[in-house]
Amino acid sequence: MKIKRSMLCMLAALALAATAQADSAYYYPGDIPYGGDPFKFCSLGMPSHGWIAVSPAAGTWMPISQYVNYHYIPTYEMICPHSHGVPDYGSG
Repeated sequence: MKIKRSMLCMLAALALAATAQADSAYYYPGDIPYGGDPFKFCSLGMPSHGWIAVSPAAGTWMPISQYVNYHYIPTYEMICPHSHGVPDYGSG
């Protein structure tokens, strides 16, 4: 009986761990500009802060001004490589 109980507890723990990992795979921090739109953020970067997106899939960016505000760059480097591509909304 003890073996069944310990096996049941172990399976429950594994199920909870798998659920926690699945939930964290789709987490976006609340600190995303453009109204919280990660696709727009990853495709544009923050030109008003002196930098633009170069390759969202790689998390690379490029300064376009000598005065770069680095506030959103860690967020860009964290979420954009995990976005699995940016949708193409077309040109109009």
